[in-house]
Parts: sequence; C-alpha cells; structure tokens
Amino acid sequence: MGLVPLASRSDLDNGTFLGFGTAYPSYGSGLGAWNPRGTAEETRTFRITYALDHAASNSTQGGTASGAFVWETQTS
Repeated sequence: MGLVPLASRSDLDNGTFLGFGTAYPSYGSGLGAWNPRGTAEETRTFRITYALDHAASNSTQGGTASGAFVWETQTS
C-alpha cells in the first residue's frame, strides 16, 4: 500500500495495510502534519495505491478484501 500526498510526490507510508493500521491507530498517532496558513483556500490530495503479492497462489483469484480509512481534522 502506498500513501502519497500528490503535491510533493513523496511517500508518507509504503508498508502494508495491516502495518498502517497498527502504526497509526488513532488521530493522536496519525500520519504527518499539515499546517495550512489560513489566508486562502488550501487543499491536500492523497493517492492510495495497493498491490497484490505476486507470489499469491491461483486459489486467491476471485477472493475479496476490504479496508477503511477515516479522515479526521482537528484545530489547535
């Protein structure tokens, strides 16, 4: 799984989906900080990608998987 903010094109996380949830289980341990200036409209876009293990057997074809991301913002 890759999580990339499109403005900078740098990877924020390049691990597994399970590892991401373990490393960042709550807002307090969230990934990265963004400090907009507040003087104009500002946005941030992320691209989430995934890849299947190339060593997976043929029996995995037709299987399903799911996951969820919760986006949260807070002001200080």
